[in-house]
Amino acid sequence: MIISNQVRCNHCGEEPWSASRHDFVSCSCSLSKHRVSVDGGMIYLRRVFGVASDYTDISIVIEEKHIKPLLERVDDKTKNGLGKLCNVMRYLRDELDINPTQKETT
Repeated sequence: MIISNQVRCNHCGEEPWSASRHDFVSCSCSLSKHRVSVDGGMIYLRRVFGVASDYTDISIVIEEKHIKPLLERVDDKTKNGLGKLCNVMRYLRDELDINPTQKETT
């Protein structure tokens, strides 16, 4: 399951992200040989680039095996909406090492 389809350009530092299927988005590098692009939204991951070192992939993709545990946290009848959200965020942080407050820097 794709949560975020995004790359960081290693030349200009921009982080283009694709919001939906066929949403082809590029960084604004003036040299087309350095420009990186993403496409596919939450449906597929597509990258267009000169060489692989032009970008760092910062997408968030959750493997199928984690979907059931996440849904169980959403369906927890002992928690209110905020408690359910906290359960999901803790799972993402602890099991998948996703911490939205700490982005990788170049």
